[in-house]
Amino acid sequence: MHHDFDFRTRHIDNILYDVRAQGDDFFEETLRMGWFFDLINSPRLRSEFERGVIGNTMSTSSTRSMCQL
Repeated sequence: MHHDFDFRTRHIDNILYDVRAQGDDFFEETLRMGWFFDLINSPRLRSEFERGVIGNTMSTSSTRSMCQL
């Protein structure tokens, strides 16, 4: 049982690492001066974040299998 717990913990850590990396990429791309007026439009920014970061995470097979547990 301890082995299974360690496996699941590492799996969750990998998912969180991927989310963080995608979030970093998103903000590096989004927080440029060229996007200044888009940053003011918070609903659009939120939508882009949810589509680009959260959506990518939920579409990966490893995340889907984890959510089915």
